[in-house]
Amino acid sequence: MIANPSAESGTRDRKVQRILLVEGSVNLTLMIAKAVVGLSTGAVALLADAVHSLSDLANNFGALVAARLAGAPPDREHPYGHRKFETLAVFGLASLLIVLAIETVLRAIQFGDRTVVRHGWGLGVMIGVLAANILLTLWESRWARRLDSDLLRADARHTLADVLTTAVVIAG
Repeated sequence: MIANPSAESGTRDRKVQRILLVEGSVNLTLMIAKAVVGLSTGAVALLADAVHSLSDLANNFGALVAARLAGAPPDREHPYGHRKFETLAVFGLASLLIVLAIETVLRAIQFGDRTVVRHGWGLGVMIGVLAANILLTLWESRWARRLDSDLLRADARHTLADVLTTAVVIAG
């Protein structure tokens, strides 16, 4: 008996969407943590990182929409299906990675004479944020390989860029 490729594709698409929802939830939590630490310490870099996390949430939403569109069955206008939406989303994620790379370099070389209040718990929270981003990157990369999803693969690389950004913020 031959397996139904449409059913397998539908299951894969639902898994990709669930993974993106989990990642979005984690990104929301990390954004709140960064904002709390940034507001309590007055660290502009942390507040900028929290705003960056807000853009990650928007990115998750866009990837989720693309995954849903890509999973739609072929129709009259799209006889070969809708997978091109996933490809377009990967292009969008790659573009965001370029912006992130530039932002990370600029943040690393920025100097300022702003007074920052240091709290030991703030550093602990940011190390937790870093660890969560590392685990999220590894988890999403594993699912990207398992599901052979370019969208998840690109999103995992984007999360890896968040790891580097958070490391720069902690070092600063």
